[in-house]
Amino acid sequence: ACKRSRKMDLSGNPNQDREVLPRVDDGVASLAWSPAGNFICAGVWSNKVNLWEIAMDGSSAPKDELLHEGPVLATCWSSDGSTIFSAGGDRSVKMWNLDTGQSSTVGMHDAPVKSLIFSPDLNLLVSGSWDKTVKFWDCRQQQPAAALPLPERCYAMDAAGALMV
Repeated sequence: ACKRSRKMDLSGNPNQDREVLPRVDDGVASLAWSPAGNFICAGVWSNKVNLWEIAMDGSSAPKDELLHEGPVLATCWSSDGSTIFSAGGDRSVKMWNLDTGQSSTVGMHDAPVKSLIFSPDLNLLVSGSWDKTVKFWDCRQQQPAAALPLPERCYAMDAAGALMV
């Protein structure tokens, strides 16, 4: 038999968790912290990327939002924290420059995009889609720098250095 050495207190808020406000208007499919500051973005089923600044006391302030034409299923940041990348049900891969406030479409897939990674080692954005491809994007071009066929749809991926799964 397994015995607990101490009783867990499940009442109250022992970790002093805070809610990010205002709440999003639909389900969250993706969350990503900025590597360069106290910012968090959320990809939402209501076709939005929401951005908040989180203060040291845990309070939050909404900063902006970017619209897609379908649910936003994936988000990630550039390594310097100046750009948010997003993708989802509209099959597009978008880039949102926070310094200028401008957004643009990096590229397209033939089916919804479920996963994004920015590789600082390659200086490329990598997108995984339900069209059974992984595409590598140089954000200065509309065509992918490379595309790899997959045997099945991409649901998740991650990278560390030169390794990607």
